[in-house]
Amino acid sequence: MSMANRQNLSTVLETFFHSKHAKLAALILSALILLAIFMPNSFQNLQQAAPFGAQIDTDQPAQRTPDSFGKNMLLQTFSTDGSVRYQVEAASMQQYLVDKSTDLQEPSITLNNPDSPPWIIKAKSGLISSTSQNSNIGESKKDKTKSEKLVSLQGTVSVTQYLSGEDYVRMRSEKLSVYPNLQTAHTKQMVIVETPIFRTQALGVYIDLANGRIEFPKNSQQRVRSTLAPTPTLEERI
Repeated sequence: MSMANRQNLSTVLETFFHSKHAKLAALILSALILLAIFMPNSFQNLQQAAPFGAQIDTDQPAQRTPDSFGKNMLLQTFSTDGSVRYQVEAASMQQYLVDKSTDLQEPSITLNNPDSPPWIIKAKSGLISSTSQNSNIGESKKDKTKSEKLVSLQGTVSVTQYLSGEDYVRMRSEKLSVYPNLQTAHTKQMVIVETPIFRTQALGVYIDLANGRIEFPKNSQQRVRSTLAPTPTLEERI
């Protein structure tokens, strides 16, 4: 090959390699520009995403939002003769339609009975809900399930009935379930029942609010303890 041909071939190869490098450089430059544009967003999304292996707790119940609420509320239920069967007062109430329940703060319940003085029940908080009750009806002896109103109270619960004169009956506990339509109440918590002449402490109690009967269930863990207080004389009362 002549010297001129060799120079021409060298020039062609040099031009080819230069153009090839230029194209490669252009491709690399374009890639770097794209990375500069999109990578910050990618890093930002990675920083916002949960760490690898982190688990989202889906078992946590969502905070309930009341459908209605109010302060210094009064609910009344009437008998067939138009008299107030029972009433519920509360510093505030929150009603939830999803389960038809009502939260109570500082509730005071008055249960009226035509044959005896009313019972006054107070607590720090409470919940009105519905529960199923089974009862035997007729000669068929079939179980009939019906819904009953339940008021679950907690926090310094007191149940008081003021009788004639200075006579009274008072029960204290930390929890109490009240069925206002059935005129009954019960708890499995420690209770103290007091009258002017005696004081009884027991684990659990059942109260028939219609006739004032108080029953203490059998419990192998503790015996019922009663303290008899002397009846004050007329001079002591004065």
